[in-house]
Amino acid sequence: MNMYESFVKEGLFLLPAEMAHDLTHKSVNMLSKSELFLSKTSKKYQILDPSLHCKVAAMQYRNPIGNAAGFDKNCNMIDYCNAWGLGSYTIGTVTPLPQIGNPKPRMFRLEKDQAIINRMGFNNDGHIVVRERLINAYKRNPGLRHNPNRMMIGVSLGTNKTTIETGEISKIVYDYISGYKYFYRYVDYFRVGISSPNTKGLRALQTPKFLELLAKQIAKLEDFGFPLKPIQIKLSPDLTDEAFIEMVEYINNSPYFNGIVNSNTTITRDGLPGYSHQEIGSFGNGGLSGKMLYPRNLARLKLARKHTDKTIISVGGIDSPEKVAEVIAAGASACEIYTGFVYKGPELLPKSLKLLVKNEINKSEKFN
Repeated sequence: MNMYESFVKEGLFLLPAEMAHDLTHKSVNMLSKSELFLSKTSKKYQILDPSLHCKVAAMQYRNPIGNAAGFDKNCNMIDYCNAWGLGSYTIGTVTPLPQIGNPKPRMFRLEKDQAIINRMGFNNDGHIVVRERLINAYKRNPGLRHNPNRMMIGVSLGTNKTTIETGEISKIVYDYISGYKYFYRYVDYFRVGISSPNTKGLRALQTPKFLELLAKQIAKLEDFGFPLKPIQIKLSPDLTDEAFIEMVEYINNSPYFNGIVNSNTTITRDGLPGYSHQEIGSFGNGGLSGKMLYPRNLARLKLARKHTDKTIISVGGIDSPEKVAEVIAAGASACEIYTGFVYKGPELLPKSLKLLVKNEINKSEKFN
């Protein structure tokens, strides 16, 4: 058990989940203004080994582990994440206009099963503020853009709740395209967020028809100074196998999307033996994440790999070095973690990278 699990987590877990999350962000953001803190963070956690380098969606990652969307919605911890040693860093999900999200309380820890239920609802500061924060980070630290061994930086794009409520597909498409244009000059890759269960109607966008409409607008941008950048689609674990395969095959055949993120949170409540049905029901609606998602994530990863040779980013239930190694060996191009970091702390990153180096199982070069 590391210091985080022994001391830090114990204190944070005395607080409500969202309050602990916000306190962590504010504390890390404040500490990251100190070069000494960042230097000590790098020395303690960062693993820079050439054997970890991998090609993901035509990008050169310094290692195959990143943060999942939602970990840092508003680009507050970019300096820390870089010093910590992430291979990729995903901001967001960010919507065109700021959103306060769903009513609180909206995040709950299920500690007995190392899980989290959230119904945040794309709360974020919006395109203008988040992009400005990113630009300021580049000014503070030009190495975030120019260091050859830097982490890749991307943004998860979403649509506003008010846009979804109009029911007008053209307006919904515009929300995603506006984000693509707005962040284009400042990020390495994009994620399309259409699988969160916490915005009513959003998951209905998980169809080839919607992606085709999105692709047509992306194609038009190529004629106006926006050469195609890597774009991956994040899918729900609650899709049927048939619907999942349909989406994977469409993405595999599309020149505009180069892979999938498998997967988002689930609305099911399976795999929670530490809680009664009544206790689980008391948490209400929302997406469930945590270790119980791992078997489904791994199975879907293997299923997806049968239908595509494009990028697959594995997300869901990854909370140990062994699981990181397993998804990479099973065909993931890279993986991302959120809930695992909440329960296991920052040590999970270097421990996982050391295992990949030791076992020589970083096979991400196979899949672009």
